[in-house]
Amino acid sequence: MDSCLRRNDNKHGGSFIVIRRLENILVTGGAGFIGSNFIHYVFKNTPFCGKIINVDKLTYAGNLENLVEIENKYKGKRYFFEKADIGNFDKIKRYLKNMILIQ
Repeated sequence: MDSCLRRNDNKHGGSFIVIRRLENILVTGGAGFIGSNFIHYVFKNTPFCGKIINVDKLTYAGNLENLVEIENKYKGKRYFFEKADIGNFDKIKRYLKNMILIQ
């Protein structure tokens, strides 16, 4: 991850603030109401140009129809969906390793 130092003399008395550029975001529960709206928000309203990996178990609240527009526009390039339970440590560990390799 790239990071840069920016001097902010006004608010922090000349201290340095570390700013990091996110390359990948892992969203758990991304097919639910809050998660899917977060994904839409990131793609539409921020300068984020990395990848989002959405991990959702698709239980009662998860609905992939919430993300049809995102799937059509970014699937396989900047958006990836994985059906999984975040309680499954081995699967989540694999996804986290793949996040590094996807770049």
